[in-house]
Amino acid sequence: METTSELKILILGLPRTGTQSLAEALNLIGYNKVYHMKENFIRGDHSFWTKAMDAKYIGEGQAVSREDFDQLFAGEYKAMSDYPAAMFPDELIAAYPSAKVILSIRDEDGWIRSMEETILHRWNTERAASQNATDTDSSSKVADSSTLARNEMVRKIQRYTWNDDFGKNGAQHFRSHNNHVRQLMRDRREDFLEYKPGEGWESLCQFLGKEIPNQAFPRKDDWAEYKAKIKRQE
Repeated sequence: METTSELKILILGLPRTGTQSLAEALNLIGYNKVYHMKENFIRGDHSFWTKAMDAKYIGEGQAVSREDFDQLFAGEYKAMSDYPAAMFPDELIAAYPSAKVILSIRDEDGWIRSMEETILHRWNTERAASQNATDTDSSSKVADSSTLARNEMVRKIQRYTWNDDFGKNGAQHFRSHNNHVRQLMRDRREDFLEYKPGEGWESLCQFLGKEIPNQAFPRKDDWAEYKAKIKRQE
């Protein structure tokens, strides 16, 4: 039974496929708020997702349930987007069977390049810096619990997606994830949209039964500043 507090839209595309722009667009047409990766970092939900990943991928602990999702989203969110939530397409689709599903996609080579220039670059840089700090001065550089939980979640994401080797396994993960979501929605085509960055409002609003806003489609990239910073350092 559908309730007013449950998720209405599941954006199940991988990071760096326009998920942030889609989240901003949904906010503008009445789906406020959207649980994106940045929400996870702001709220500090790292341990929730780490436990959920361990249960899903290695059978350690209790599998995440509808009740767990409801408690996490607490009626505050109308949609979700990006990792780590998008690592749970089976669970989310089963938990919210009335939700519409959007698979954000882009060309494979562009996705790999974008991941390497942003998320992976930052995660790997931070991991190296953290390891170096531990090796050189473990007594005085003790991370706070939130940082430790975040780092553990990031490690698990990389382990359970591309087995800690994006160069070798990233492309296969891209293909298998997208194909799996397509298979999950094969009998619900009316509730499923594949969306590419740059398509704008028309296909999205038609899919959701919304009027096209009288404003430009948002082009949001939380990593733009980071990319510019790295470029200046080169």
